[in-house]
Amino acid sequence: MGFVDMEKVYQDYPETRKAKNEYYAALAAKRQLLADKERELSGLREQLAVLRTTLSEVEKSTVTV
Repeated sequence: MGFVDMEKVYQDYPETRKAKNEYYAALAAKRQLLADKERELSGLREQLAVLRTTLSEVEKSTVTV
């Protein structure tokens, strides 16, 4: 009587390694994309804050004129 360590077979199977590598590569790419989008969003928020300040200043100067 014998037994098969299915977990070991699964881990050592080349296609499993290939799939894990592809998964981690895709995950890294998505994380990078997310980081890029977060930086872009941060920049847009900063621009919006500047525009709001400018608009507020223009409205104040228009009302007092």
